[in-house]
Amino acid sequence: MASANAIMQTDETLLCCSCQKSFLFSVHEKQIHFQKGYQNKPKRCPACRKKRMNGEDSIADSMTDRDLLLEMGKVVGEMRIFVEKEIRSLSTDVQELQRIVQAQSKSGKEPS
Repeated sequence: MASANAIMQTDETLLCCSCQKSFLFSVHEKQIHFQKGYQNKPKRCPACRKKRMNGEDSIADSMTDRDLLLEMGKVVGEMRIFVEKEIRSLSTDVQELQRIVQAQSKSGKEPS
């Protein structure tokens, strides 16, 4: 395993979490990063960092494909639950109407 000093003395290629492109994390950038007190490596390439700082990124830009799929799955699940509730409600309404029609036909009244 490489020492921390050796890692600080070599350029590193990282993968941007927004655009999925590789970018260089140079020795010089590492030194600045360390001086600012950052402990984690950057997640975004310089272009995506700039977009994010300018408020140009969307929530989708900052999410990974896995995150997007999980979010979509939640939405689909919520929609399914909503539709199932609506179907149960409509089914109950239909059953109630059927009872009313049956009761009226037994009493000889025309349904209104």
